[in-house]
This record gives sequence, C-alpha cells and structure tokens, in this order.
Amino acid sequence: MAWFFLAHVSIPNLSTVMFYYQTEFLNLEASFLGTVRVVGWLGLMFGTFAYNHYLKKMRLRTILMLAHVGFSFMNLLNIALVARTNVAFGIFDKIMVLCGSAFQ
Repeated sequence: MAWFFLAHVSIPNLSTVMFYYQTEFLNLEASFLGTVRVVGWLGLMFGTFAYNHYLKKMRLRTILMLAHVGFSFMNLLNIALVARTNVAFGIFDKIMVLCGSAFQ
C-alpha cells in the first residue's frame, strides 16, 4: 500500500504540467480550462455508456489492451500541442485542448 502511495506522490502528474503550459505559454484562461474539464467528464460518461452497451461481453484483457493503445495515441495530442504542430495545420490551441480533453 505504501508503494502505491509513494509511486503516485513522487511522479509528477502530466495534467498539472499541461495546466501550467496551457495557462502560461498558450495564455488560455482558467475558466476555459474549467470548461475543458467538464467536456472531459462528459467524454468519461460517454465511455461508460459505450462500455455498458457494447463492450461488456468483450474479454477484459482485450478492453485493457485497446484502452492502453488508444491512450498512447491520445497522448500524442499533448506532444503535438507542445510542439505546436497544430498551428502548422491551422488548428487553434483552444480546439486542440478541447478535443484532447474530450477524447482522453
């Protein structure tokens, strides 16, 4: 039990770092980022709905594998945001942050 606590406390959380980056470097307002969190929670509720209706009969191992692969690809959105790749494609920072939160 102590190991899980120490592992969680000692490793920096990516969401804290991204919040700092989004407010200080991208100059996004904290109120907008609060709205982004709400969109993220709506995505979570949609994921729960999708699981209950479509994925309950799948093997847990398959679901976890797909979730980890999907989460890895979704983390590429954070890399694209920091590398400013979205600007090269004409995608605004607010849209990128909003979509990244909804899919993660």
